[in-house]
Amino acid sequence: MKKEEAIIVQKISEYTDIDFKVSDYVYERYDASSDTHLLEVKDRGNITFNDLIIEFDKFAYNRTYGLLTNKKFWYANRINGIIYIWDINELIARNYNFNWKWCALPSNTEFARGDTIDKFAGVVHKDDSKYMFMFDTLRNLIADPLEVL
Repeated sequence: MKKEEAIIVQKISEYTDIDFKVSDYVYERYDASSDTHLLEVKDRGNITFNDLIIEFDKFAYNRTYGLLTNKKFWYANRINGIIYIWDINELIARNYNFNWKWCALPSNTEFARGDTIDKFAGVVHKDDSKYMFMFDTLRNLIADPLEVL
């Protein structure tokens, strides 16, 4: 795990009050876990699109492992200084359309490198995230329903 992703895990722990621990195993299919959750983290840098890629192999493994260990699977992306977290279990429960398909994607998370391979992947939309908060300040960016009243 890269240093920046470990910092993102720390921020998610602070924001959610869930004690995530970064995996010690370099080839683990998730980046961190707690007693109740598995967490996959991506640091996407500065992008402008609203649909974020989730690779099917990570999705399928973490969903299955989560079911076997009675843990929720969360997928998180940091984009433009904002952290988005999707509860994959909740999305599946509401029959979310991940729009799975084969696509040419970068061979690793660093999109700028230019090497692509075919990957089976889907998308999650920013607006469908369970949590959305500022990386630096932890300020919630999803309106509290009680504040709207």
